[in-house]
Amino acid sequence: PLAERLVGIDVSEGMLEVARAKGRDGSSEGAGDLYDELLAADAAAGLGRRPPGSVDHIVAGDLFIYIWSVDRVLQACAAALRQNGTVTFTTERMEEEEAEIGWVERESERFAHSRAYIRAACERQGLNLEHVEGVALRREFKARRDGRSGGGPAGDGAPGAAPGFLP
Repeated sequence: PLAERLVGIDVSEGMLEVARAKGRDGSSEGAGDLYDELLAADAAAGLGRRPPGSVDHIVAGDLFIYIWSVDRVLQACAAALRQNGTVTFTTERMEEEEAEIGWVERESERFAHSRAYIRAACERQGLNLEHVEGVALRREFKARRDGRSGGGPAGDGAPGAAPGFLP
């Protein structure tokens, strides 16, 4: 296995039910054996329940599109991660000139963040943004929604630090 322990956090009981049904192979066969623990909480609160420095890797897939300020979540990530632990996340693509404040709320009521905004937010929490990659996040009404995937290690990013894991 890639992890000794897998913990899922979501505010939606519906999504937690979907997670409970997942088998280790991603199917609903062998239901319930993918996650070791599922928490009904927002991401920052759920991460706050972990002992400081106890997490090797955090995946925040399709999370930042629901929040305009990512600082609270990144702060919780930084606190939960061990030295040189990694976080991987996705953001909806936004060009720098779209909004001076670094984020914009789309007609879909989802938020998009500029690369500069995300980089600055990571730096404020002591996280090193090591890799940014353009990806197709999802299809909406048969149209591809472009975004970015990024991540990197917590701490000082010293040589030998694990790079951000990106799909």
